[in-house]
Amino acid sequence: IYRHVWLTHTDPLRVDHWGTYVRTPEVTDEAATVDIDTTIDNGLPTDQKVTVLQEILSADGEVLATTKETIAAAGGGHAFAEHSLRLPDPKLRSPDSPSHYTVRTTLSIGSDVRDIYTSPLGVRTLRFDREKGLFLNGESVIMRGMCNHQDLGPLGTALWDEALRRRMEMLKEMGVNALRTAHYPHSPEFMRMADEMGFLVIDETFDEWRRGWNFKNGQLVSSPNDRGKARNGYNRYFTEWWERDLVDHLKRDRNHPSVIMWSIANEVPEAQKYGELETVQKVVALAKKTDPTRPVTAGINHIHTANETGFLEHLDIVGYNGGGG
Repeated sequence: IYRHVWLTHTDPLRVDHWGTYVRTPEVTDEAATVDIDTTIDNGLPTDQKVTVLQEILSADGEVLATTKETIAAAGGGHAFAEHSLRLPDPKLRSPDSPSHYTVRTTLSIGSDVRDIYTSPLGVRTLRFDREKGLFLNGESVIMRGMCNHQDLGPLGTALWDEALRRRMEMLKEMGVNALRTAHYPHSPEFMRMADEMGFLVIDETFDEWRRGWNFKNGQLVSSPNDRGKARNGYNRYFTEWWERDLVDHLKRDRNHPSVIMWSIANEVPEAQKYGELETVQKVVALAKKTDPTRPVTAGINHIHTANETGFLEHLDIVGYNGGGG
């Protein structure tokens, strides 16, 4: 165990784990539309009338927008609530101005508050143009980025909040405005710091799919795990776990305004030589179903073979990792 661990105790009636989905489908200088989907877990044995209060708070805790309704939640089941709020005069988020808000969701039965759940909110618009690049809030932005691994160099892999913050502050001072989470879901602390500091995050889920890596005659080669030749990596678990892991990752991080795209792979050999298109089609489809608001990319280091197999045609944005032969 190298990250923080919590034991969270909740009421039987609660917002489900990662149970909110916050988006800003329309943004103007005058107002932003904030859509909030909430999944409610009713662990009580009887049906309940649940009052759902949604509030948007400023960075200083001021309530800027609110809505409330009462819905039915079946005993031992789930209920789903959809709300749309108007946030006036939104402060747009950018690397130079990382403005942020908080969505506060309160569940009550009558006057009895049962759960309070908070979600991050940042207001910004994103547009990717194949000729001109990234536009953030209507303005062209050059991504000056790095691949960020979770380990802290000589300090090791264990998460040390102060050391992580120091690293990210140093990167910011260097002029870095974008980070790729190489090559797996990073800690919640990293995501919160990225929001606070204004980074643009390429959020990556997988380092391996079904094929792993091994050494043969001093060369790094890929091996399918079903032949027992690949080293001990995620390839051993991909078939059984990829859907659960991908959905969990995207649900955990999709409210973070720092995330501007999802990366579904890092240099997977399926992309580069073997043309296993069924896998990329399924992974992309599930990512878009879970969060259709952001484009999907992957890190590719054999561009020509990925082009030849047709792998790249299934990505919204192609990640070039060096471009080796």
